[in-house]
Amino acid sequence: MTQAKQDAPRGGTEFEAGHHLTVGDKSYRWDNIWAGYEGTGWSHSGIAALQDGSVVFAHPEGHRLVRVLPGGEAQEIHTELTEMHAIVAAPLAGREALWVADNGSRYCHGTPDYHEELNVGRVAALDMDGAIRQEIHCPDLPAYAENGWRPTTVAVDGQTGDIWVGDGYGASLVHCFDAAGQLRFTLDGTEAGKHFASPHGIHIRLGGGEREVYVADRGNRRIVVYGLDGAFRRVVGVGHLSSPSSLAELDGILLVTELSGALAMFDGDDFRGHAGQSGRNTADEGWPNQRSHDGNVTRASTPPGVFNSPHGIAVQGGHILLTEWMVGGRFTRLSPDACVTAPLCSGHVVDLKHEHSGNS
Repeated sequence: MTQAKQDAPRGGTEFEAGHHLTVGDKSYRWDNIWAGYEGTGWSHSGIAALQDGSVVFAHPEGHRLVRVLPGGEAQEIHTELTEMHAIVAAPLAGREALWVADNGSRYCHGTPDYHEELNVGRVAALDMDGAIRQEIHCPDLPAYAENGWRPTTVAVDGQTGDIWVGDGYGASLVHCFDAAGQLRFTLDGTEAGKHFASPHGIHIRLGGGEREVYVADRGNRRIVVYGLDGAFRRVVGVGHLSSPSSLAELDGILLVTELSGALAMFDGDDFRGHAGQSGRNTADEGWPNQRSHDGNVTRASTPPGVFNSPHGIAVQGGHILLTEWMVGGRFTRLSPDACVTAPLCSGHVVDLKHEHSGNS
């Protein structure tokens, strides 16, 4: 059952003339999606593009999604999950679903510091009203006798239906499940010389006529590439990456969010540079946020055209969609200068509440 009500308008899309970012050899206009949120929620969100042109990301206050429709309306979709850390749209039983990696943790407002809400991590496929359609459970492996299940990323193979999960905040393992949710195999990164240290993002990429799995191994500052059968292929980005978090591909260019404040670009496996570097020192007090004069954690100053702490990424047509890990969050659409785009959000918000009966 779905119950909808109208909330007071909030959100919107800001179009700030003159703010552009060069990514590779293209210039993009920087637009803020769903701008105007002034709450204290600390965003830790993924982002997904749907077939109808909608964009979906986690609400900064957790436990619900925001879906911005192409016509301008924004919906809040309530879920039983804690944090929608990674989101990917994929078909499930003939209709589109949202696969979500919920790391089970989020930061809640407090003074002077935020405190952590901690629940069980989950990986689930959601309907567009927030109901759970399928869930992937923690594998019964010795590593989980000492580590929690804290999945950070999920990717779905559109051809085989296999579901890849990175447990970046738990045992630092990558698991491949079949479409029914049965574990096929597990990778720990030692095939590439060292154990994973937060496999934070996964992307299935077509390169050289063969699909391969790219794992953003954030703590080791590298990307590890595997075949679909789990066979180790190679390591990418060593010496260039500082904090690879999430991955997407546009026109053959691999885009990698660097949590330390940049967007990395690879042509094939060749590093092509960074865009939107913030220059902030991650060792600074309060990063990725800042401290107010009275010592409280507050939102950082985030000028357009510069990334503070980019986290999630997706592509939609020729557009690049990004989220940032910070108080209040920031949700950005980069549009090619040659492309005329309409606002993604008019400011009108509908609240969709789903009444759950178990994990239906």
